[in-house]
Amino acid sequence: MQIQRPLTSYIGKYLNKPVEIVFDIGSRDLDQSIEFTSVYPNAKIFAIEANPEQKQECETKSKNYKNIDFTHTALSSVNGNIDFYAVIKEKLQKLSFESEAPEANIGASSIYGHDQSYIDSVVEEQGLFRCTERKYSIPSTTLDNFCLSKKIDFIDVIWIDTQGSELEIFKSGLNILRKTKIIHTETQYKKMYKNQPLYPEVKEFFENNGFEIVFNRFPNGKWETDLILVNKNI
Repeated sequence: MQIQRPLTSYIGKYLNKPVEIVFDIGSRDLDQSIEFTSVYPNAKIFAIEANPEQKQECETKSKNYKNIDFTHTALSSVNGNIDFYAVIKEKLQKLSFESEAPEANIGASSIYGHDQSYIDSVVEEQGLFRCTERKYSIPSTTLDNFCLSKKIDFIDVIWIDTQGSELEIFKSGLNILRKTKIIHTETQYKKMYKNQPLYPEVKEFFENNGFEIVFNRFPNGKWETDLILVNKNI
């Protein structure tokens, strides 16, 4: 159960009403959305996944939950088709210290694709890079336009993990962000994806838009961390 702590404790502390609207952006296999339904059974969960290779799994699972609304689309600054780099599902070459080869990390798929500097760092450290990407052209919309299409005028909680494109998505949703209370987001200290913003820029954006960082999972992390932010203006 990945959302139980610390996110639920901050929701209980800062959201002075029942949870009604949750966004799961970058829902991958829908597991976090399903978990949200178990914790907040009366909430409406909007699950959004861009990876075309995950579409069928998410659609199939969502049919079992009446309060999950699944949409296959990317969120970005673009209304129209964009490129998406899906990590191919396959058995991978073993590293020297592994007893068996793991499956590919499909959660590393992104609209940006891996940056060469990150690939070089992984190769130097581990001897090989184990994410093979397949490029697709997929539909995209801005966060604000998505909310308009769904007639959503506020969000209680956003859970987002989109491998480097989080800030682009937030910048595409400035209107709904003003009416969003709590955000759980991933961000990076060093570049992992092409053209991605890093932690200082993410921090500055949120502070300029009335959000306070109340939790940083890995404040001294090497590559990335998770943040929980609260809108001080609500």
